Amino acid sequence: MSRITDLSYLEMVSDGDKEFIEQVVESFIDNNAQIIISLQEEQEAQNWIKMGQLIHKIKPSLEMVGLTPLKEKIVQAENNLKNETNIEETLPLVAEIISNCEQAIEELKADIS
Repeated sequence: MSRITDLSYLEMVSDGDKEFIEQVVESFIDNNAQIIISLQEEQEAQNWIKMGQLIHKIKPSLEMVGLTPLKEKIVQAENNLKNETNIEETLPLVAEIISNCEQAIEELKADIS
């Protein structure tokens, strides 16, 4: 499986400050691991609006870890869920977002261990 995270942007904005990079990475891991759990619970409950709110929380951290290709999918999923439209088409997007975030978390855990 090819790597999906890229810390070059984070390294650039932090001037290579390893401690700062590690803090941002740990924050990404902690926050997104919890969001994934909550997303799965809300999907089970079919609470689409809450899912849209949770997906919105993922957006700000994407660029820091190089997941910018996900941004468009997140915006689409967020809008559909918050408006409760095209849910059947949106759920595979949510599954892809979750899968990508899980892979990113595993990669980043390996980077900082």
